Amino acid sequence: MKTLTNISSRGFFLLLGILVSLNTFSQDSVLMEIMKRGIDHSEDGSYELALLEYQKALGIEPKSGFVNYEIALAHYQMGNKTKALEYAKKAVKEDSEHGVQATIMIGTVHDELGNYNESVKAFKKGIKKFGNYYLIWFNLGVTANTARDFDLAEEAFLASIANRLEHVNSHYGLASVMMRQNRRVEALYPLAFFLMLEPNSDRSIMAYQDIHRLMKRGVSMNAGDTGNINITLNVASDKTEDRGYRSADLMMSMLQAARTLDKGADSKHEAFKDNTASVFQYVSELELDQTDLYTTYYIPLFAALAGSEHFDTWCRYVRQNSDEQSATWVAENQEALSFMFDWLEALNLEPGAGSSSESESE
Repeated sequence: MKTLTNISSRGFFLLLGILVSLNTFSQDSVLMEIMKRGIDHSEDGSYELALLEYQKALGIEPKSGFVNYEIALAHYQMGNKTKALEYAKKAVKEDSEHGVQATIMIGTVHDELGNYNESVKAFKKGIKKFGNYYLIWFNLGVTANTARDFDLAEEAFLASIANRLEHVNSHYGLASVMMRQNRRVEALYPLAFFLMLEPNSDRSIMAYQDIHRLMKRGVSMNAGDTGNINITLNVASDKTEDRGYRSADLMMSMLQAARTLDKGADSKHEAFKDNTASVFQYVSELELDQTDLYTTYYIPLFAALAGSEHFDTWCRYVRQNSDEQSATWVAENQEALSFMFDWLEALNLEPGAGSSSESESE
């Protein structure tokens, strides 16, 4: 009778490898079943039940980034931020998507606890570990913008956009940074791009209103006793002047002042079209020294668009959620929209050099 002792050493280790593989497969299968039950409980809001399942999973894979992150997330959703940090710090050790998510959670929790420096440190450590992942940069931007650390917020949103151009929230975040510093022209571009990516949402209405506020911000009117209208132009932050946009800021105010005084003013659509086209074309002619997202992408993109046959289509498209006539036009002119997007694709512009990995230091 053949026994185990008759099997060669090579055959024994092959058999042992098969048994280990089967056992590992079985453990993985059990782990995933447990985690599925836990996630189902979590999605139902039953976080205590979810944690019971996750603890079972932790017994199988105590170092799993997946398990530790889900435990951290459940604690976070329950308001247990200290516990959330404890498990997120275990998950972040894993070089995986769960490690990235844990990084974002650590930074966010520290921010919510009022530990701004610790929050920034966590995000920067994550960038150093995982590379220029756009969501880490984006969340760093949100944290820095909230703390009014505008230089860091600008750098972070620019880096996020450089790594994921279509990330709509990063464009809106960059616009917020610029608006809060009264950098009006620099806010216009990310708002315009945001509207191109997301033209039909509640936020698109806000973005369109933001553009109108930018146009009006530099102009105040005061009717004196003589009946004359005095217009005061308040333009440009110091940062705007440093970067060479001061004259464009002034020009934006002058356009608004002219519209205010024009008794035979055009429709809102025509006013929006003319004002934005004028700014886009004017800025494209400025001699700007820096090489960044603005000079390599935003400015050439919108200058080309403003000078093209597609600009009226673009204006209709981005105004569709703020203007009923534009919405009707968009619904009835899908072919024109298709031509516009084909033309934009053919431009083949790419975001150029901006802030990215230079701030990966601790």
